[in-house]
Amino acid sequence: MGLCAFLLSRRLTGSNAAAWAGMLVVCASPGMIHLLRSGFFIQLAMAPIFLWAMHAHASGRRWAALALWAVFLGCSEQATLTLAGFSLFIGASSIKAKDRGGTLRALGLLVLAASLFWLEMRIKSAMSPHQLHEEHYADIYYGHLTAGGAYLKNALGALSSPAAYLPMALLFLDLALLPLAAGRRLLVLACAALPQIAANPVTEFHNLVNLQMTYVYGPAAWCALEGLAALWRSDFLTKRRSWLFPWLLLSLGQILWWVPIGFFDIPWPPYARTMSAAVGMIPSGASVWADDAAGPALAFTERIKLVNSGAINE
Repeated sequence: MGLCAFLLSRRLTGSNAAAWAGMLVVCASPGMIHLLRSGFFIQLAMAPIFLWAMHAHASGRRWAALALWAVFLGCSEQATLTLAGFSLFIGASSIKAKDRGGTLRALGLLVLAASLFWLEMRIKSAMSPHQLHEEHYADIYYGHLTAGGAYLKNALGALSSPAAYLPMALLFLDLALLPLAAGRRLLVLACAALPQIAANPVTEFHNLVNLQMTYVYGPAAWCALEGLAALWRSDFLTKRRSWLFPWLLLSLGQILWWVPIGFFDIPWPPYARTMSAAVGMIPSGASVWADDAAGPALAFTERIKLVNSGAINE
């Protein structure tokens, strides 16, 4: 994502300095660290694929953008909500430009996103909890399929609570508040984040912990880069662009100071203290079963089986 952030920022601003600033913001935020310390799942590819799709779109490479969108939609059913948000952004931009054709294309994208989401939810609702890995997993991600009107009522209640937006507010702080300058592009982030905002506030899904960050970090990073570009081009900062760099460094420094995040200390504190000793006790050539978070420390083990942390705790 760092390379893409650099290239996209440079394309949007024409400045290498802004490109380095954009890459710094995207790569140094706690949100990126959440992604880096996650176990490997296909959903983890959503954030970088989305950002590359936006780079292709900004570069005018339509077919490359379409191919990346197709891959993005294959990563998770929640990607269809991001597509819906993108269609709203295209529609709003087309309406402002009085582009009737663009408005119709945006409407078509919105219908496509809604159709794909409906189809994928139908498929998921037909699956048993066992096929969805475990009942707890099904409750977190697909509880709305069985709760009916009760889920909608609870979701609307959650959206009306200011506390529900705290994880997203923290993500904005992680990105030095740059997304606030992204304008209509925030529609994409809003749609992508809707399931997390409405989710149970005690879950990792709501609090954007580890893998759950991937569903929103791509749109959030894109909004941050677009916000940076908007500020870079603004009349007020034309002769004061150097002011941005102290702000970015101060913002990121304060965030990383107050929100220290390591690769093994959250949510498994003992790992930071015992991982090296445990690996040293493994006999040469032994087959190892371990928690998925231990994967990096066991990278040179010849035979290893990584299992989900929830499964190993049970």
